[in-house]
Amino acid sequence: MTDASHSVEIVLKGEKLTLLLEKAIFFSERGILVLADLHFGKASHFRKHGIYVPPFQELAILNNLCEELKPDHLIFLGDLFHSVANESVTMFREWALEKPFKKTLVQGNHDILPCKLYQSMGLNCIFEFFIGEL
Repeated sequence: MTDASHSVEIVLKGEKLTLLLEKAIFFSERGILVLADLHFGKASHFRKHGIYVPPFQELAILNNLCEELKPDHLIFLGDLFHSVANESVTMFREWALEKPFKKTLVQGNHDILPCKLYQSMGLNCIFEFFIGEL
């Protein structure tokens, strides 16, 4: 996953970043893994409305990244779930509660569930987040 064919290392405003193919950024010196737009439940939402979309592997991808990179802090940049609560919320909650690292959700336009529900998954809900000057 983080080999040269799947990642690029850059320095931006003094921060060393690894840009990953999985729509993720890893701040190795800070132990922070940032992911954007996972949209858990998107495929099932579309299929429920008669639009076939192949199944996504969001949780497997997320789990593989966390096992490989071993972050201290996982930050979701909005749109964690696609719409209303469904089986993907339950699956994510089970996964998240097993993980020892800090988890933060920077809420996006698809994050319509009550903040208390996200908190029950071990997520801190916020509206903006800064890492250094970023």
